[in-house]
Amino acid sequence: MAAPVFAVIERRVERTFPVSEAPHLSLGSSFGAVNIREVPGAKEIKVVVIQTADVEDEEEMDRRLTTLELAMKQPDAKTVSIEATFTRSVTWSWKTWPPVTLIYEVDVPQRCDLKITTGEGQILIGAVHGKLELACDTGGIFTGEIDGSIVARSRSGPVSITACTGGIDVSTDSGQIAVGRAGGRTVLASRGGYIELQRASGEVVVRGNGSYAQVGFVSPIRHGADIVTSGGSITLQLETDAACLLDLRASIFGDVAMRGELPLVVTSGGLGKSRLKGKLNGGGVRIVAKAGGGNVRLRGIEPAVTEFGEAARKLESRSDGGL
Repeated sequence: MAAPVFAVIERRVERTFPVSEAPHLSLGSSFGAVNIREVPGAKEIKVVVIQTADVEDEEEMDRRLTTLELAMKQPDAKTVSIEATFTRSVTWSWKTWPPVTLIYEVDVPQRCDLKITTGEGQILIGAVHGKLELACDTGGIFTGEIDGSIVARSRSGPVSITACTGGIDVSTDSGQIAVGRAGGRTVLASRGGYIELQRASGEVVVRGNGSYAQVGFVSPIRHGADIVTSGGSITLQLETDAACLLDLRASIFGDVAMRGELPLVVTSGGLGKSRLKGKLNGGGVRIVAKAGGGNVRLRGIEPAVTEFGEAARKLESRSDGGL
């Protein structure tokens, strides 16, 4: 008997929802990748759901789609909701799950609040203005420059944020966290994943369990920082004109060291020791870094004069009035 011939069959579901200004999109899917693209000036939300499966024929595709419950609703002029779930049955218990692969391609107005949840599959967000709530189990979360706030949760995938003017709250079970420019209060937590915050303008709180953390600060430093890791080291990157108080503690077997030039006045402990308290440029807000099981490293750099540095300072100037 000849083996059956399989081919990838694709089905598309398309809907368009006229919306009022600053709408809210809620999307929940047990499986599927989600791509959100901002469209300046748009007055509608366009949704394309791409359904694919490697099947023998169209009839087999139809059978697989019977396991998918896809609902798209618009309860009011500001709200669009999308929900997709698969129903398991004995028939499918031995087959590849999910029976159909889903990809969501969604165009939204540039100002739009988003609540996106997916069990398996990455979430990709463009340069949206609004409040973002993002969650996934095994895929990554990636955003462009967000004028608003972000709450992101990932179990095993990475979270990467290019920039955000408002508050950031990110946690992962084991995935890495990378944030470019942060204008508001930033809270980052991971159990085992690498944590990096390149340019912080607001308050910083970092918690890492078995994680290495690296945090850079924009001058002038107006908000404090509380950075704690267990089983990992901490690197702090500070501009030479930064004014702050430092309270640094490495593990009992580690030390505090400095690379580059910083106008550091030590008030307690010292470089090469496991504890250091000191002042930069006369002192200011307090930066606390405690590396249980690791070292603390200070890195001095020249003040940023590039376009990147100016963008970071603009984030700081807007952080008090962000969403």
